Amino acid sequence: MKQSISFKFSALILKLFALLFIPCALMSITQNSVAQTGKAIKWKMVIAESRNDHFQEILNQSLVKYVSEFSNGKLTIDLSIKGASQEQKILNGLQAQEFQMAHLSPTSLYKSDPGLALFSSIPFGMISTERNAWLYEAGGLDLMQKAYAKYNVYTFPGGNSGIQMGGWFNKQIKSRKDLKGISIASEGIAKTVFTELGANTVTVASDDLLKALKNKTIDAVSGGSPATDGGSEFAAITKYYYTGWNEPSKERQFFIEKKAFDALPSELQLAMTSAMRLAAYDIYTYMTHLNTLKLSELKQNHPELKIYAFPRDVMRVLRRNSAKEVLSIQKSTPEADKVISSIKAYQKQVRLWTQIGDQAYLNNSR
Repeated sequence: MKQSISFKFSALILKLFALLFIPCALMSITQNSVAQTGKAIKWKMVIAESRNDHFQEILNQSLVKYVSEFSNGKLTIDLSIKGASQEQKILNGLQAQEFQMAHLSPTSLYKSDPGLALFSSIPFGMISTERNAWLYEAGGLDLMQKAYAKYNVYTFPGGNSGIQMGGWFNKQIKSRKDLKGISIASEGIAKTVFTELGANTVTVASDDLLKALKNKTIDAVSGGSPATDGGSEFAAITKYYYTGWNEPSKERQFFIEKKAFDALPSELQLAMTSAMRLAAYDIYTYMTHLNTLKLSELKQNHPELKIYAFPRDVMRVLRRNSAKEVLSIQKSTPEADKVISSIKAYQKQVRLWTQIGDQAYLNNSR
């Protein structure tokens, strides 16, 4: 990667100066560059999206727009959608240079490479603000690039949709015994944790979850949020909605095929990384707002729905088994050990501020 686009520098690109002056500077620089080459560049970007996701809409309004504006139209992106649960196929296609860019959730790559899921979220891990600080200010980005180097791609934060819910359940969970024998759709580390508790964990494509619940093929769905899981439809056929633990901050990522990025002039690399950083922030704020709206609709349209936290004894065993699985991943490779060690160390450090800042304010404002 060219020195002018180092990832240490990219951590600063959305500072006030950059927001005010980079677009204008890039237009001037790019005009001179394109005047010499006479060619504009068009990339294809593939995203994995279920019917309740909103990422195509957000990316068209943010990333696609910003890349075109920042490059003065000399670099453009054409979005293409693949169905939900196609993340591995999309990553394979990116490696094969079938397209130049993708937008994916690393959680869905857990089965093939558990270490990749660490860059989305881990159970009982950092919340969104903490994770963003780790990525941009405490070495997380550098670790992420090293983890994906073997796939010949560069990765960048692609928008955090915040904490994910514990899921939709057809019966109340009063103790850990109630998890034994239930059939639950889950993925990532949570799937392993539920399996160890005696649940029958299954993999179901996002678009098929509602049908599986209606047909009683499954008893519960882990994860999701009001903004992405079509809450009103789930609330019509389930009774309980549990708060989260397994993904405190679900981070999606931008993936770029290495050769395609390296072939860009340095000013277009800067335009792309600037656009991605700003688009990731747009996704974070939009998803926070959308969760707010959808939760209000959910409570208004389904007042009978019970929104509960898991009992303390359930949370204790979920935490214990999650720690066990994370430790197993940590011991699997030297790279995973570095990532998890970094996450644990920074979470311990930043959590103190979260507790005496945000948490204390919320507790004292009731």
